[in-house]
Amino acid sequence: FGAQWQGLQSDWAVLASLSAWVIALHQEVADGLIPAAILRFLEGGPELRGWADRLAVLAKTADGLEASFQDLMSTAMMRLPGGPESTVATVNLNVLQEKIGSWRESLDSLYPMTRYNQLVANLDTPALAGIAQLSFDWRQAPAQLLATLQASWYSGLVEEAYNGHPAIQRFDRISQEQAIEDFRRLDRELFVHAQEHLVGLMHKRIPSMSGGGEIAIIRREMNKKRRLMPIRKLIKEAGRAIQQIKPVFMMSPMSVATYLEQQAVDFDVVIFDEASQVKVVDAMGALLRGKQAVVVGDTKQMPPTDFFSRALELDEDEAEASQTADIESILGMFLAQGAPERMLRWHYRSRHDSLIAVSNEEFYEGKLMIFPSPGVNPHASGLKFTHLPDTTYDRGGSRTNVGEARAVAEAVMLHARERPQLTLGVVAFSTAQRDCLLLEVERLRRENPETEAFFTAERADGETFFIKNLENVQGDERDIIFISIGYGMTAAGRLSQSFGPINREGGERRLNVLITRSRLGMEVFANFTGDMLQTTATTPFGVRALKNFLTFAASGNLQRHHETGRSADSPFERQVLAAITAMGYEVEPQVGSAGFFIDLAVRDPSKPGRYALAVECDGASYHSSASARDRDRLRQDVLEGLGWRFHRIWSTDWFRNQRAEIERLQVAIEAALRALQAHDNGAAPGIRKPTAAKTEAVISRQAPPALAPSVAVPYPMFQGALGLPGNIEPHELSDHHIHTALVKLINHEGPMHADQAARRLLESVGVARIGSRINQRFEEAFRSGSRQKLFHYKQPFLYANSECLAPIRDRSNLPAALKNIEHVPPAEIAAAVIEVVAGAFTIQRAEAVSSSLALLGFQRATKKAYGQVDVVVEQLIAGGQLNESGAVLSVLGD
Repeated sequence: FGAQWQGLQSDWAVLASLSAWVIALHQEVADGLIPAAILRFLEGGPELRGWADRLAVLAKTADGLEASFQDLMSTAMMRLPGGPESTVATVNLNVLQEKIGSWRESLDSLYPMTRYNQLVANLDTPALAGIAQLSFDWRQAPAQLLATLQASWYSGLVEEAYNGHPAIQRFDRISQEQAIEDFRRLDRELFVHAQEHLVGLMHKRIPSMSGGGEIAIIRREMNKKRRLMPIRKLIKEAGRAIQQIKPVFMMSPMSVATYLEQQAVDFDVVIFDEASQVKVVDAMGALLRGKQAVVVGDTKQMPPTDFFSRALELDEDEAEASQTADIESILGMFLAQGAPERMLRWHYRSRHDSLIAVSNEEFYEGKLMIFPSPGVNPHASGLKFTHLPDTTYDRGGSRTNVGEARAVAEAVMLHARERPQLTLGVVAFSTAQRDCLLLEVERLRRENPETEAFFTAERADGETFFIKNLENVQGDERDIIFISIGYGMTAAGRLSQSFGPINREGGERRLNVLITRSRLGMEVFANFTGDMLQTTATTPFGVRALKNFLTFAASGNLQRHHETGRSADSPFERQVLAAITAMGYEVEPQVGSAGFFIDLAVRDPSKPGRYALAVECDGASYHSSASARDRDRLRQDVLEGLGWRFHRIWSTDWFRNQRAEIERLQVAIEAALRALQAHDNGAAPGIRKPTAAKTEAVISRQAPPALAPSVAVPYPMFQGALGLPGNIEPHELSDHHIHTALVKLINHEGPMHADQAARRLLESVGVARIGSRINQRFEEAFRSGSRQKLFHYKQPFLYANSECLAPIRDRSNLPAALKNIEHVPPAEIAAAVIEVVAGAFTIQRAEAVSSSLALLGFQRATKKAYGQVDVVVEQLIAGGQLNESGAVLSVLGD
């Protein structure tokens, strides 16, 4: 409005006229018309021709500035304020001046900034363009960007693996574990089938006993009472028929020479066991009778004795001509000839890894596969050392240590009193110390006659108590072994370096035999320690091995060739380890030694030396197994026999749903701890004596591991008299009679189905058929008794009281007529289902139904029984007591 505007004193009419003119002017411009008034206004404006030179200079300067900035921005890979499209002409000059000032003050940052921009340019691709923007907007970018990029990259690889491999995409833990369990069951059954198939083949080959020839000879000899044909002659004349009847002969080399005349019988395979103790000359006769040979032995154990052959010495020419004179055993001869060789690496005998650790390290180069002990078996005490510094070795006299012998004898008596169920053997390094031990034990046995049963009892396994010297113990094994060194510090305080047979050539073999005789525990008695033995490079190997053995027994420290204390072998295992640690439990990775390691072992908080649970991940060790039998059955069978409880985590499930797997892992740990607590309190079944799984045939006969002790009690059939009068028709019985009998029956057998109760009442008075009148009479009595609160009648079941409780009862021993799934209360079925699901953590619905029926004593799951239990399962799911995901059930909250 110009001068017309005077605030509140303005002429409002004039202002209104001016406003109308301005609005009309703008409308005409919008309509494409140029009013004459505008032209007149422009003609009266300022003259700009005088500014042309200055504007030209300004334009040229601006162009130069633009070029300079573009060159700078290109070299430094920077941008002007305002975004990627900004130019000098579009940027506010004040902002530009401020930016130039900040650049001048930060010249030291020019190179890092340029380098950063170059890196950003490398990311300027469709896939990575967002990362550069993250670096500007995210404060934690320097610390977290690389890890985030790696997480994105590896997640992409996982997704690619999922999408590119249908087997991974469809992986399901339940199905995988079920497949493994089916494989383990079928693998066991396959061995049984092979055995039975072999028996069938052998039976078909048995010749008819009515035949002639060799069969007639055998038949005639079987019917003789005297003047029997010598065995050697019998086999010569009827050997082939005997082989058809009994194709396997088990004989010593001497028996082969005695009873099998050459060419009388031939064998497909000759097998030598303990071949390191069989001389070549003794084995040749047996070898010549077979087409193939399998020689089993251990070059690290004792060779054949040469006591009786020392009198016969070959002269030099004979020795050079002989191919076997300098070979100590048939095992050595086969090795010398380059026969195919296979090492049996699995060590079964020792139930505690310390019992085999020294032998494995000293003699087998750490190649034995030793299964670690979980510490559950209280008798698996491992290797111990008892130092007896107050005793002395009588070197120049009796060559015994009497004080040590007394200590060992007292330990024997303590064992006889406190652990008579465990077998025991005592071994001395010398015959003199052995005799001293025999005298001391005999003296204490006379003083403690109550222990005599331990020493004289006949055992089915033949493992009676023994006291032997070092050279006579090969082939023996016991639960517990006591070792009396005997040699040691003399009364003068000197330690002799002589240890009898250990010092001789091959003495290390005798030591190896000795220290591998025990299954559960070994205790070494000596008046010196391993640290006191001074050994050099020239010290006999046996003495050096003894030093390491005594040091390990005393301290638990073994001089190994390889470092111990391994870490988890994959990022997957490290994540699982971190999850267990976050739960508050101590966990040890790679537990074990010598060829077999459990991925993760969770310690028992109440006993840190004991492991509660073995957590196995399908990592490198799982995939590197040579066969599915090794990986999924045999190793786990051995470890479960040692007392380990297993929980397996599959990497596919872990990456798919880590939270659920962590919850499942925590449930497994808590269940394992509860089981250990129950074991400590004596609630679990007693520990059976471990037996060495020496052959595959032995393994195949082992039953599958039991899941848990059954919580079902045998169904309590009432055997007494119910007191119903037999001279009254059943439909005329009074309420009092029926109620009295029912109370007896229900209190003992209840809850029970009304039809079952009625039938039991009628059977007590000799009536077999229930008519309509009887049925109606009993129904009235049931209702009246319930109203009087003598029992509770919730049709169609009778309960002892209104709480309607139903324990789980096993009906497997009931007559078939009394086994009807419809007569099982729904509450009892529900209790069985919950028990099965809780014990399994998660279980397929079909398996839960069949297992529940088995728990109730119904060994065959008929369609009717299956449907009855499945209805209860559905009710438990609807009631929120069970959770179903897919076809997998779990107790809600587990």
